[in-house]
Parts: sequence; C-alpha cells; structure tokens
Amino acid sequence: MASSLRNDPAAALAWTRRAVGFGSTTEDLDLAEGRTTDELLDELFEAATEPAAVPLFDGLDLPLRPEGAEVARMVGAWLLRMATGRSPVRDWLTWFWHGHLVTSFRVVRSPKLLSGQLRTYDELGGGPFRALLRATTIDPAMLVYLDGARSTGTAPNENYARELLELFALGLPVGDEAWTETDVERISASLTGWTLDRRDGSRSFVPTRHDDTRRRVLGVDDVHDLDTVIDAVVGHPQCAVHVTRCLASSILGPGVAESLVEDEAERFARDGLVVLPLIRRLVEAGIDGARTETPLGPVAWFANAYAATAPTRSDGLARGFLEPSGQIPMAPPDVAGWPSPEAWLTTSATAARLTTAIGLAEAASDTAPLTVAAGTGDLDAVARSIGRPQGLSSTTIETLERSGATDRALMALVLSAPDLMVNR
Repeated sequence: MASSLRNDPAAALAWTRRAVGFGSTTEDLDLAEGRTTDELLDELFEAATEPAAVPLFDGLDLPLRPEGAEVARMVGAWLLRMATGRSPVRDWLTWFWHGHLVTSFRVVRSPKLLSGQLRTYDELGGGPFRALLRATTIDPAMLVYLDGARSTGTAPNENYARELLELFALGLPVGDEAWTETDVERISASLTGWTLDRRDGSRSFVPTRHDDTRRRVLGVDDVHDLDTVIDAVVGHPQCAVHVTRCLASSILGPGVAESLVEDEAERFARDGLVVLPLIRRLVEAGIDGARTETPLGPVAWFANAYAATAPTRSDGLARGFLEPSGQIPMAPPDVAGWPSPEAWLTTSATAARLTTAIGLAEAASDTAPLTVAAGTGDLDAVARSIGRPQGLSSTTIETLERSGATDRALMALVLSAPDLMVNR
C-alpha cells in the first residue's frame, strides 16, 4: 500500500488531478496553500456538479456527414478543454465514458452524432448510471455503431445487447451471477424498434418494428422495452460491481483490492448508482494509500504538457503524437475501448512523446508556467509547473544535470521524462 497523502494537500491535489483529470500546473498547486485536502476535494467535486459554462464543442458547426477537417477541429477543441477547463473531474468523466461506452468515428462517420453523444456523457456522466445507460442505449451514434437502428422485431440484432452485458454494465459472466445467451437474445428483441433518420440524425421509436413480447431477462419478468431492459440490467447484482471495478482500476491503477471494489460497489448500489460520490470515495481511497503507479495515457499526457507550455501554436503536434501512440479521441481501436496502461510505454509511443515534447517546448509561450520556471533554472519550480510538488525524481534531476540543458532544451527533457508519464 502506498503512503498516505492526506496531510500533504498539494501532493493530494496533484495526484487527484492526474487520477481524475488531466494534470496540474503551478497555478493549480498554489490553490493548496493554507487549505486542507478535504477543502480542495470539496472544490473539485463541487465544480463537477455545475453545468458547463461553455458546452462541449460550442461554436463548432458540425455536419451530419463526414468531413475530415471538422473531426480534426473537434479533437483540437476537446484537447484544449481537457488542458484548460476549470472542471477537471467533469472533463475526465466525459473522457472515461467515451472509453467505456464506446463508439468510434471510423464506424459512425458523423461529427454531429459523435458530438451529441459526448455532450450526453458530459451532462450525465456524474449522475445516476441508469440515466446514462438509458441515454446511451438509444443514442444516435450508438444506434449506428452497434447496429441498433437496423434491429427489428423480425430480425433483432444482438450486437448492442451483447456489449451492454459483457462490457458496458455487467462484465463477463461470473459464477451464479452469470448472464446467458438467452438474456442476450431477449434483450435484443426488447430493444427493437428504434430507428435513425439519416437526413438529420434524429432517432425515433417505430412500434411496428418492435417486438413487445414480455420475457424473463436476468431473472426479471415482464421485460419488453427500453426501460424494462435498463431496469433489469442496473438492478442486477453485477452492475454495481462491474462499474465500480472499471472506475477503480482507472483511478487507482491496476491490481485494485477486490475487498475495496466490493465495499464500494455495495455503497454505490445503496446510493442509487450515482457516479460522482463513488468517484470521490475512490479518490479518497487513493489519497489514503490504495493506489499504484499508473502510466498516463497519451491524451492525458498531452493535455498536461499543453497546460504547462501554453503553446502559441500546436498545429499537427497533437495528431503527430496521438496517432503513433495509439490513442486518438473518437477513434478507440474497438468496442472494448483503450488498451491497458502498459500499452502506452511502447518504443513508438516513447519516440513520439520526445518529438512532441520538443515541439511543445519550442512553441511554448514565454509566460507559460514551465517556460518561466525553466528560465530560472530552479528545478523545484520546474517540477511544480508540471504538477509535481514533491519535486522531480532523482533520475530526472541527474539526467538534467548531466545534459547541461537550459531553457527550451530543459523543458523538452522534463516533458518527456517519466515524471510526467506516471501518476504515483
């Protein structure tokens, strides 16, 4: 078990903003001065409950049909919000659900539909899981991605029902809590009837395309439509456990204690599967020591590095890094989402990270936190500028001293160092 950060508010804030956010800079860590860890957490999580001041993708005129330039603008706008948004927990939850309740532009091929889905995750991500799952099930992007829009009572498509159980809500069958192929078949039939108007992307329910037969699903009788399916799924004992385990693994790192998952899942279920209080409890568990070292994904690394450098130009830097690293927003590799954290430590990802670090350092604003700190040569200030109040690691300090690097060269080395790659 890791050491507690409870009595070190700055360290607790820095770890939290990486675990359920996209890192921090000197300005963020200055908030910890004279305040307790609980006060800082209260502020972070209160911000996550408030409506976004500016809706995600606000100002972008997003077409229904695929246009590469628009997708690039969407990715850029989303990364900028991750790096500079004032509600890191809320932004992190939107990103988490995008990798859990998965769709991909490669299949959906519509900026308008994908932006609508991500706004739904942004609005509902911290609330009751039932509301989020219901909205996702009939979301236009999901109806395209897993073929729900083509599923009829006479020819039900099982794609969404299978992923609903296996990945989204219950996980793989376990012992007495197993779901069966019969459950998949019956859920598929019960979710038929939803269609998509390809002219404007709107969805509608057509009763004549629906099989309204009442069936027993997951041990629940009279399941026959969207709401009875969702009730049966979220009421299953494995739902709270599966969602808790996925969130705990993402926040606390691999190897989360099963006892912690079970205890938190029990409370999650009692609280009506409301997500944000569960996130708060998992964060507190991490602060108190229930965390492991976890590599940051490419998107989180880029957002943190962007915040530290405030580049005057970033054209091509994000895509040039994210493509070889294997994590492009709105393009997960498959319905299972992003791979495990270890996948981000490949040779190609490491090389891309160094190249991008050099580019960000060269383009950094003169007033950016890291630029100012590097100009003084104060390595403690440099560490704070990338969200490490505990200072740089001894290995990184040795590397910097041996290199003799200063200013922009020093910035590039710091950005590409393990200190910014791993949350401890």
